[in-house]
Amino acid sequence: PLDDYRKAMAKALDQVLEAGAIPLLNTIPPFKAHFEKTKQYNAALREIAKERGVPILDLEREILTRRPNDWYGSLMDRIHLTANQTGGKTNAEPTPENLRKSGYQLRGWLTVRKIAEIKRRVLD
Repeated sequence: PLDDYRKAMAKALDQVLEAGAIPLLNTIPPFKAHFEKTKQYNAALREIAKERGVPILDLEREILTRRPNDWYGSLMDRIHLTANQTGGKTNAEPTPENLRKSGYQLRGWLTVRKIAEIKRRVLD
């Protein structure tokens, strides 16, 4: 249940913060069979990140922004990110067009950018 998820995520986040680690929360990609449910869980995760002031990599939002109507089959295949199903390559230059073709490349590019942001804002 959503409320249990929220409590469990908050507790896990507390443990990470108490250990002195820098957490990076990640939304899950949209899941076609449970689209509304995944949106609810991701909304709860965004709220937790905002309340605690911790970074979040919003993969769901990035996917739906880049391909609002055709993300399924292009950036997602069932429950998995795509690699090269729509002509993308995971090792291609991260141009706006290439980031619309490979879910794995998109996640990798977002992760590198978020880690660089955390480094600048927290560690430097």
